[in-house]
Amino acid sequence: MNEWLKMRITNRHEFARISTKQIAAAFALIVLSLGLSLAKAATAPTTRQSLDSSRLALAMDYGNPNAHLALAKSLNGQGNALTAFLICEHARALFGEEAFVSSFDIVFRGHVTDVLFHARKQMLQTAISLAPRSVEPLKEMAELYAAHGEPADAVSVLRRAIGIAPDDYTLVESLQLDLQTAGQKADAQAMLNDWCRDHPGTPPAWERRVSEALSQNDESASALLDEAIAKFPADGQLHLMRGRFDEEQKPDDAEADFIAAADFAATSASAQGAAGRFFLKTRHDPDRALKYYLAAYFLDPDFNDWESVDQRVGDCAHEVTQERMTAAKASAAGLATLIADPNPLVEIEAMSQISGEWDDRAQDQLLGLTISDCPEVRQVSIQLLIAHPASLVGQKLEGMVRNQNPWTRAAAVSVLAGTRKTAALDQLSPLLADPSVLVRFTCATNLLDPDNGGKAIVIASMRKDPCEWLRNVVAGELAQGSR
Repeated sequence: MNEWLKMRITNRHEFARISTKQIAAAFALIVLSLGLSLAKAATAPTTRQSLDSSRLALAMDYGNPNAHLALAKSLNGQGNALTAFLICEHARALFGEEAFVSSFDIVFRGHVTDVLFHARKQMLQTAISLAPRSVEPLKEMAELYAAHGEPADAVSVLRRAIGIAPDDYTLVESLQLDLQTAGQKADAQAMLNDWCRDHPGTPPAWERRVSEALSQNDESASALLDEAIAKFPADGQLHLMRGRFDEEQKPDDAEADFIAAADFAATSASAQGAAGRFFLKTRHDPDRALKYYLAAYFLDPDFNDWESVDQRVGDCAHEVTQERMTAAKASAAGLATLIADPNPLVEIEAMSQISGEWDDRAQDQLLGLTISDCPEVRQVSIQLLIAHPASLVGQKLEGMVRNQNPWTRAAAVSVLAGTRKTAALDQLSPLLADPSVLVRFTCATNLLDPDNGGKAIVIASMRKDPCEWLRNVVAGELAQGSR
């Protein structure tokens, strides 16, 4: 609780002793706290937006990696983690590693832009000056510095906060992380050692005792673990140690502990990844492993447990898909059912086998999949529609080109360009001025195909296109085509 909230006003005499400056400080801190909350809400992209809003935002600003990851975040929040993962990896391939990491930090980790950083920093500096012994604004300031990539400044602020509240382990935990980020790993370890020594009855101190006993193969390690978990039953790290200890000899007990570790340490990529590895390697259950690896990915896309987490997700998803296809073949369910599967990789696998069962119903389903959230599903469905031009209903494509949904317009562009070639040039070239970057990108890249004859029109259009990313993409395509 902030220091100014601790002032006890028990009678009129005490109230009289509170200065106008103190009252003003209290009121200012309330206002500042509200302002910081609003600023944080403004920097949380798409968490409260509908999926349709996120989809539209991506179509309109397709050259912005933040827009791709914002849709992924919305989908992940609604339980569509695999599709969200595929969108993220598509963005990584489209924009490059550096841009992907930067966007992930902003969208998923709440890192702030320079403008918001300076505005929030100024508010916090005012709050700290009004209540210099209050820990909350100092914690906020440290978080702000860390989110802006300034761990050394975060360390300085946290040391000041720990001087005020030396028993607050959340401050110590943050300081340890920021010291490590600043390259001061030895200092981080020494600081944690000192704190645990001075606070022997806390969960971190018990975790260290258990860890040391386990590393030394101490016979008392198992009993010590039981005692620690009895004291702190909601400590994810302790459950993780128990799970690893029991994994080989008592897999049923280990399973319960790995699940508990993932539940109690929901923000730890290590806990999620450990649960994923247990289900993959010990239980041979890729479906359950996939759930935990996806959770680890969205906490840390660079997480690694002998393999990168994106590789783990891909391998597990492939196994799950093959199992689903095998089960479907053994049942009466047809490919049409699988094309509507919630797993996008099952949809792709089903589409790859649909040629032998092509009919008008399949065409209608594929037209729907051309606006899927999953980039790979869109691509495969469009390729299949292009491969079966005789079955396409021209009136449907005409309507799609004029549709209000930019995703539908973009899909129609790809199918028309792929099936009608130069005959579609007059119909498609006006879409190079479409308000949606997605539609302009799709139109430009399709018309640059030598078979479609639109190179000169695209070059002329790009001279005045407002999207720098799109201009660069087209320039790259032209440079590659000239080699």
